[in-house]
Amino acid sequence: MLITTISAITPPQTKPKTAATTKSGDPHKQPAKGTTPAQTKPTYNPDGIHLSMDRRKEMTMVVTATGKPLGYKTPQQEANYLKSLELAAPTSSYDPKGFLASLGLWGITGAGRGDKSLITAVKGTDYKPHTGPVPIPKFIMTAMVNESKTYHAVQGVVDPALSAYTNKRGLWKKPLVPAQTPKPTSVTPKDRYPQALAKLNAPSLEWGKDFHDGSGEGERGFGTFQIAMAAGFSDTQARRFSTTDYGVDLNKTPYGKTSPIVIGQMDRHFNFQRDGEDTRILWARQHLDLAIQYGRQGAFDEAEVELGVGMHSLQDLFAHGQATPSVHATLGHFVDDPDWSPVSMVESTVATRNYLKAYLQGISSTDGSFSIPPEPIK
Repeated sequence: MLITTISAITPPQTKPKTAATTKSGDPHKQPAKGTTPAQTKPTYNPDGIHLSMDRRKEMTMVVTATGKPLGYKTPQQEANYLKSLELAAPTSSYDPKGFLASLGLWGITGAGRGDKSLITAVKGTDYKPHTGPVPIPKFIMTAMVNESKTYHAVQGVVDPALSAYTNKRGLWKKPLVPAQTPKPTSVTPKDRYPQALAKLNAPSLEWGKDFHDGSGEGERGFGTFQIAMAAGFSDTQARRFSTTDYGVDLNKTPYGKTSPIVIGQMDRHFNFQRDGEDTRILWARQHLDLAIQYGRQGAFDEAEVELGVGMHSLQDLFAHGQATPSVHATLGHFVDDPDWSPVSMVESTVATRNYLKAYLQGISSTDGSFSIPPEPIK
């Protein structure tokens, strides 16, 4: 079964007191003898996660947020990871309509990482492939990395078959049919989201048992719940976002079978339109539009569900990039884990935050439009 979740980050209960990074921002610098590399108390602040032209700076943000060292333990491994980012496809190739730009996102690389990029990153690491509780035989990943003819032969059958089937269904090509009946109210956006609207124009968000969910149970988590809370939404609203977001993988939304399996909706999790707008972007955009429509009617509960559904595809854009289902299945959590995909974590966090901002702008504007200005370079 293909995975699409982002795995848990559970910081150790006790850690030696050491520096997570050096002044140069290198998260892999070895500390003094007798200490543990980069194990520090997590000091995550959603507003402290931002885009940067310095990839090492973004990597350091993740180390600081999680209190854990990254998976790349040597300078060569880190160099391979940075090289993998350079191999990412340009944004214009999968977002020709500029949806990400309308969310104020620039310099994106995580969403463009394909098979070659991921294979470059995993080479030479000690990563052991796994999908949740199910271990993936190491020889399969080894065959992929070594460009085995057998692996490519199997991939040459599996991916085209999945693509043909998903394209035949073409669910993303059809207009979005609302699965909810909005219940309009007289409540205004200001009454519904007083703190979130107050923070809307504030300066610039945890990746949890699953980034799509985050932690809403009083424990430290890294995901949708924390980002929404930091953006000024209430506990109830943040829980609705995160539960619906996570529910996409579990077929627990008003849209039925949306999980990342053949009988679900794989196009919500992987890109099946290589010659135009990424299918994940299309779903994210349509659900945001519907959320704004509902919010402008005062049907906020329904609007928040739509945001949760759309948010999942937006996050998978960064978590999965342009990887094919077969390579994602082979690598397991390597694709999704912040330990191995730190820049993707940063980009997904900012994208989630700005998706919520776009909703607030849309329901507050006179015509439902939104445009998030690019965040300043830091």
